[in-house]
Amino acid sequence: MSEENIKIRHQQINIITLVLAIIVIIETIIISILFTNLSHENTISASNKKESKSSQEVKFSAKNVSIIGDSITFLAKNTILKTIPDLKEENINAKNGRLWHEGIEIAEKDNKKLKKTVVFALGTNSTPLKEKDITEALDAIGMDKNIILTTNYTLEKNYYYNNKLFRKFAKEYKNIYLADWSKAIRDNPTKYLEPDPIHPNSIGEVIYAKTILKTLKTIKDL
Repeated sequence: MSEENIKIRHQQINIITLVLAIIVIIETIIISILFTNLSHENTISASNKKESKSSQEVKFSAKNVSIIGDSITFLAKNTILKTIPDLKEENINAKNGRLWHEGIEIAEKDNKKLKKTVVFALGTNSTPLKEKDITEALDAIGMDKNIILTTNYTLEKNYYYNNKLFRKFAKEYKNIYLADWSKAIRDNPTKYLEPDPIHPNSIGEVIYAKTILKTLKTIKDL
């Protein structure tokens, strides 16, 4: 091989070495950029998840909730206030022995005071209810509100027709919801009811309050 060819060969090797070095540098830069972007995306994602979770935790409040009830609600009122965040005592109107039509009268009389979401927890002392009874209650409250109907349960009476109607209306109307007190305790009623056996005991009061709270949490525009 001539001296000139050797010189050309060396130049080619140098060029190849330089190209390889440039390729390695470019690959290193690309990997660094990708890693930085990935880390940034993970940080943003984690931050968004944290903010989302925090938002969900802070979001729920029952300050816009009214409850009209009978002795079930009246006796469990303190537990309800402890269980349901931001619910105000003045927004609970409950009385022993209250009848369905009395609840309608309250809804009509105090309609302007009712909050955006109304829990109509009556029926224990009014059975069997008819469809017109439910319709009258809904009209008195106002169909522009979210309305929660609580199912009835005692060992003293049969509330099949009441609860059937509550479920029917909750299924047919988007603004009507069901707090299923009956379903929550019917498998073991003596555990949750007083010996009378109508009113919830201390354990039952918690279940009653949590049943209402569970339904409230399903309402988006509470």
